[in-house]
Amino acid sequence: MARVKQGAEIPRGEVWLFDAEGLDLGFVPATEAQRLADSQGLDLVRLDMLSSPPRYGLRDAAAVQAAAARASRVARGESKELRLRADTGKADIETRRKQAASLLAAGYSVKLRVELDPGRDRDPAPARALLDQLVVALAPAGRPAKKLQWEKGAAAVTLLPT
Repeated sequence: MARVKQGAEIPRGEVWLFDAEGLDLGFVPATEAQRLADSQGLDLVRLDMLSSPPRYGLRDAAAVQAAAARASRVARGESKELRLRADTGKADIETRRKQAASLLAAGYSVKLRVELDPGRDRDPAPARALLDQLVVALAPAGRPAKKLQWEKGAAAVTLLPT
């Protein structure tokens, strides 16, 4: 995994430099590599911890860190839960869909839970239909981990990020 090095952490001497597309730029002085990164609006990112001279790439450090954070969340299986009711309005359903898509894009698994009111909701079909609708709408961002589950007066499905 790439590690961002800044300022005093950048070594003196030569570095093995790669451009943003991964093309080998060869061995260059560290000061020249830093100047090149600054002129392109990029950062020097350490690519290999063990090589000598050290391998650096010209990358957007924020994008590298965001990708590493997302990969870490996916690997740990961090999860968020979004709750709805079977009679939730269309605007609120769209809001929850957007929240779920955003969480899935960030690397979280999302548990969608549709709660049933024990006194009113005797038919579980609307809850199932709502979850099916959300699963289809979120298909580009996530896939179901299991089939629909029934738990204590609620229907639930967990989506994993793709």
